[in-house]
Amino acid sequence: MRKHHQVREGQIVRVIDGAFTGFRGEVKEVDEQTAKVDVQVFGRVTPMDLALGQIELVPTRRQQRRQRDAP
Repeated sequence: MRKHHQVREGQIVRVIDGAFTGFRGEVKEVDEQTAKVDVQVFGRVTPMDLALGQIELVPTRRQQRRQRDAP
């Protein structure tokens, strides 16, 4: 199970379930079960309410570097 409590406003996420799987967006608001995400769909920003289980964080370069350098 994914750790959803790490999703915060301003983070970039990828949709992993539903009709918009594969699209990315910026988290605008988070509550206990859902996130409001501005998703780029065909060149337009589309606000969506997504369940936390439908999204995953897109790792930043710093996180990718840390994972690569970990023993």
